[in-house]
Amino acid sequence: MFLRESKIRKKTESAIEYKDALIKEAKNQSEVMKSIVPARWILMRIKGGISNASRAVMNYLNGQEAKHKDAYSELYFNMKKHLNNYRNLSIDDKDLMFAKEIEQELDGFNTDVLGVIDRHDRLMKDMGWILVKLQDELKERLAGAVETEISRIEDSKSALVKQITTINTLIFFIIGVVAFIAVFVIFYTTKSITNPIQELYAGAGIIGSGNLDHRLDIKTGDEIQDLAEGFNRMAGELKEFYTDLENKVKERTIQLAEANDALALKNKELDDFTYIVSHDLKEPLRGVKAFTKLLVEDYSKKMDKEGKEYLETISESSVRMTKLIEDLLNLSRVGRIRNIEPDVDINDVLCDVKKNLGYSLEEKNVDLKFNAGGFPKMTCDRIRISEVFSNLISNAVKYSKKDVRPVVEIGYTDRPRFHEFYVKDNGIGIEKEYHDKVFQIFQRLHAKGEYEGTGAGLTIVKKIVENHSGKIWVESEAGKGSIFYFTLAKGISGK
Repeated sequence: MFLRESKIRKKTESAIEYKDALIKEAKNQSEVMKSIVPARWILMRIKGGISNASRAVMNYLNGQEAKHKDAYSELYFNMKKHLNNYRNLSIDDKDLMFAKEIEQELDGFNTDVLGVIDRHDRLMKDMGWILVKLQDELKERLAGAVETEISRIEDSKSALVKQITTINTLIFFIIGVVAFIAVFVIFYTTKSITNPIQELYAGAGIIGSGNLDHRLDIKTGDEIQDLAEGFNRMAGELKEFYTDLENKVKERTIQLAEANDALALKNKELDDFTYIVSHDLKEPLRGVKAFTKLLVEDYSKKMDKEGKEYLETISESSVRMTKLIEDLLNLSRVGRIRNIEPDVDINDVLCDVKKNLGYSLEEKNVDLKFNAGGFPKMTCDRIRISEVFSNLISNAVKYSKKDVRPVVEIGYTDRPRFHEFYVKDNGIGIEKEYHDKVFQIFQRLHAKGEYEGTGAGLTIVKKIVENHSGKIWVESEAGKGSIFYFTLAKGISGK
């Protein structure tokens, strides 16, 4: 690839030197300005273009960003176009020879570049499939480990509760016995006996309340001391049991955290893989769009009306296919990317959505109604909820009636366990038999040319709402407008 670049640069420089020589020897100033100087300027653009093209290829190989591949494609087609213009400005056979040699090297350079990019993309794709398999295996193992550990913890908790219950019963029984003995012998014992018993009673109460670090220090040399030492041993064993259980819980918590980090890394790698695959799907479309553009720019005057219509159909189809791929990519990410934030002000969200849709709202003279300040603060993914409102408002505007000013109203009802919102319009409405069908992927109720869009918008909206533990439905009749209701759970937690 770099050898081709060097050859193109050398041949271009040779052609430029030839043009410089012609300019010095020329006697006809008109011919110089008409053909030689423009041809030399074209050669300079080709020389600069090949350097930029090599840089774009290296940037793509280093970062896998599709914009660099697009930049290379555009530079390549521009150089081909410039070379064609140079050929048209040729004044002799030597010019034509330079054009032929440069074009051969340029085509060879493009072949080398496409081969390098193709091998690079196949390698990245193979790595992506390996990551997907590893992620599935990790998920399966993690789920099994979590389920097993939770079961063990629950069993340990149950055993601990039973032991504590037995110990507490024993403690209270002993306390009762000690209290009874204390009352019975209080009139017959000395202070040296009653004090240890009182200390034993108090210590038993402290241990029974959960302070397992407390120890009884009774040195009477009789059964009371034996009983106190028994309490101390019991408290020590319970302390060791609690400590061991806490250490196990901490250890499992760390393992779960590490597993979650690994899973997050695999999800990121899967996102990167999805991004690469989506751009592999777009690559043929870029070629179609680029060559269509060349045909329109260079050959449209040579075509009849039918040929121009074919070109327009090709261009529109490639644009629609690109939008379909983008919608599929967006839908695949909805279920995996969540940025839950607390205290998201829906009033601010609606104001931002209105500002972002400002041009289309003004263009259609839309009357957008909502009570600023009448919406709650809630825990949710702010960006995704903005997409929900934006999609529903855009649909209301898109399917408005002709010659009738669109009116879109947004409202809210506070329910005990969830937030309920609605988006109401005065548009063309939806027949009842299609109320569920509109939420299915790529479902359209009208001809492609009648309304814009791919039919994925409401599917994405439904997915976002369900990820917030909510649901969405529509109430509508043909010709009488539509009301889209959706709910969002209160107190949703991030994932």
